[in-house]
Amino acid sequence: MKHSFIYFLLIFFMLACTQPACAFTAVSDEEPDIIIDGIIEDDLYVAGGNVIIEGTVKGDVVAAGGNVIVKGNITQDLIAAAGEVTIDGIVGDDVRAFGGTISIKGNVGDDVIVAGGDVYLPNRASIGGDLVLGVGQCTLSGDVAGNVTGGMETFTVYGNIGKNVDISVGKLYVDPAANVGGELKYRSSSESDIPENINASNVTFLYQEKEGDEGFSLFWWIIKYLSIVLVGLVSLAIWPNRTVRVAEGIPKEPIKNLLIGLAFVLAAFVVAFALFISLIGIPLSIALVFIVFFDLYAARFFAGMWVGNVIFRKLEKQSRPWMDLVLGVFILLLLTSIPIVGSLFYVAFTLMAIGNIYHEQRHHYTDLKKLNVL
Repeated sequence: MKHSFIYFLLIFFMLACTQPACAFTAVSDEEPDIIIDGIIEDDLYVAGGNVIIEGTVKGDVVAAGGNVIVKGNITQDLIAAAGEVTIDGIVGDDVRAFGGTISIKGNVGDDVIVAGGDVYLPNRASIGGDLVLGVGQCTLSGDVAGNVTGGMETFTVYGNIGKNVDISVGKLYVDPAANVGGELKYRSSSESDIPENINASNVTFLYQEKEGDEGFSLFWWIIKYLSIVLVGLVSLAIWPNRTVRVAEGIPKEPIKNLLIGLAFVLAAFVVAFALFISLIGIPLSIALVFIVFFDLYAARFFAGMWVGNVIFRKLEKQSRPWMDLVLGVFILLLLTSIPIVGSLFYVAFTLMAIGNIYHEQRHHYTDLKKLNVL
């Protein structure tokens, strides 16, 4: 399954580097539900507890939340990261989704690339292009016009696949009523009983040993990369200027930022512990710990943007913040995967980013006071 996940990552990386439209609408709210029920004439970036798109978006959509539900019409691409992603409407072009459960019940005009736990395509689902999978299990009862590729633990096919299937799989079940228009090639530790009447041009089984810790680690490395990039994209959409300022400020005073970041993390945990043992301060303690862990997580995409920008400048190539993010996080995670040295890189980059997050928050607070907002 290792090679299929690498293939999946490369495809995602290339598609993520397509240039988005310059204009967009950003929506963020602390309310449990964010409902988009009108007509939006440009790209939409939205983050909230539950994101529900019931209207029409004439452009791309980048959405993140506990649940992302599409009931309406998106004319271009959908990029979604959530605990559960449900597409019950129409997406005119590509879908790139990350989540615990992904259900595609409607129509997608072109390719679908998904990573996560479980994927379901009931019999009314329709995908106009290819389906690329990096998931735990997938049940396909609908129609896929193109190829199906990738890796998963369990793959169950009841529907129709227009072209080739090329997968790494733990367990494969193909229903006698299913149809594969091209070649069916699968790599597994055991051969499956494939019905003869599925009309595949050729069925090829390639023996592959069960993956151990290496394959498992690779899978979660990919999940980590996708989640950091998607959260970074949402941050760029909602707070574009502040996000860029934090990333650009990291190298200006690296040692100072590192020390401030270290002091902030240590002080926060000491204060959180003191609040926790006071009993009445438990809610504040939990909130403070949450803020620290969020900053530790966010620091990775800020540091990634800085690394990506440095690389583009060294190559004398013009870039945009989202391009710095996609490339930089990839390089940063590769660097931090190196034993021992990688851990040092991770600690240094994280603390420097947190230090500059602190600086940016101070400047923002000062600006608000000057405007008499505070």
